[in-house]
Amino acid sequence: MDEQAAVRAGAGPRIMVGGLQTSPDDTLPSPVVAVSYDSLEEATGAAKLLVAIQNGSRPFQSGPAIYMGDTRIKIRFLPGGTGGPVLCEVQSRIDPRHLTLAFYAAGTVSLDQVKAFNHLMDMARNYVFTVAHGERVLTQELYLVKYSVEERGIRS
Repeated sequence: MDEQAAVRAGAGPRIMVGGLQTSPDDTLPSPVVAVSYDSLEEATGAAKLLVAIQNGSRPFQSGPAIYMGDTRIKIRFLPGGTGGPVLCEVQSRIDPRHLTLAFYAAGTVSLDQVKAFNHLMDMARNYVFTVAHGERVLTQELYLVKYSVEERGIRS
């Protein structure tokens, strides 16, 4: 295994920020934040954990498993330096009174990705949080409609 492959193997999940086009006719992609894993097993395992942690409701019981109104899973963008990458954190506490995190993932994304995400958020007023396997989002495993993202010190 070469040095770069060894670094990637131990890197853990990545954060993806962008737009999700649900069909070819979709003219306005949904803003999306996804935690991406190298293996499908890790991604589906994380999705099961996050579905168990979230406290949103499933408005369409007979349709796809889409959850809305979750307040436990928090996504935030933090500055990584002047014009440099932005740190995106995804974290959750089962009980907000406790400091122990039930889930945590973080990674850097470009300022341009954050700007594009915010532009889509301004139009849609919500975004999708999910998991991914590589570059493929797995909305069938986890589809949370979220309404807020925290930004500290980001000029977008």
